[in-house]
This record gives sequence, C-alpha cells and structure tokens, in this order.
Amino acid sequence: MVGSHRRWSGIRLASLFMVGTMTIATGACDDDDVTAGAPEVPGPAYSGSVRVSALDNIYRPEALKVVTDTEVVWSNDGRNDHNVIENPDNQGSDDAGFGVETADFAPGDEYSATFPTPGAYRYFCSLHATATAGSMRGTVVVVDADSATDVVEG
Repeated sequence: MVGSHRRWSGIRLASLFMVGTMTIATGACDDDDVTAGAPEVPGPAYSGSVRVSALDNIYRPEALKVVTDTEVVWSNDGRNDHNVIENPDNQGSDDAGFGVETADFAPGDEYSATFPTPGAYRYFCSLHATATAGSMRGTVVVVDADSATDVVEG
C-alpha cells in the first residue's frame, strides 16, 4: 500500500536477514561453476543492452543476470558523482573485458561494459562503498546463452 509504514521487530528483521543469507549461500553450485557464490538472481536472463541506474548510495538493480555478450550500461541517475570499480576478487575478469576501473562519472553520464565470459562480476562505487562494505555494491551474473532457459531482450 502506498504511503503506509510498517514497523519491523528485531526478530522479524533477524529472520529476514537469515532467509536472505541462506538464499545467497545456497545459490552456489559446484566448485567448477564460475558463478559459485554469486547471489541467486531470480527471473530471466537479459540480452542485448541492459541498464543499471547508479543512484545516490545504491545501484538499481543491485544484482543482474545476463547472457554472454550482453552490454551493461551504468547511468548516473543520482545527484553525486559515481564510478564502477571491479571487485578485486572476481575470477576470470581478465577474460571478460570488464573494466577494472572507471573514471568518476557525473550525473547524466554513462559507462558501459560487455560481458563475453560466464561468471559472477562484483563491482562497487569507490566514492560510496568498498569492495566488502557499503550499500553501493552490485553484481552482474553472466550465464552462457546456450544454457539460459528464459531470456528477455534488454
């Protein structure tokens, strides 16, 4: 309901946190899977060109599932400068062509990268987070186009 406020008890928040943590932890496959440990991203995988909005202190969506060779465009829709910094613990990122670091981009500007290799690519805005903490972090989960069951053109 629009405009309604709901109070959450500590128990409800703890339960919600535990469920969210379990979902992320169980989203992993075997050790050979390049997306092991990545957040489970419900819904279809996107292809073509997909947008991620860099708002003030959050990327929207925070996690995105795409097929190989999809272009992800980060647009600064906030009021402050942002950037997209690849998390240093990404595996296989050298093969993916995902930029290690972007320059800061101002409101209204964009940055894009194409993901040709399956994997889980974590990133963050170094102006508002770190690789391990803060709310301005995101993940692009790239799956092989041949194995994706539900694909939507972005």
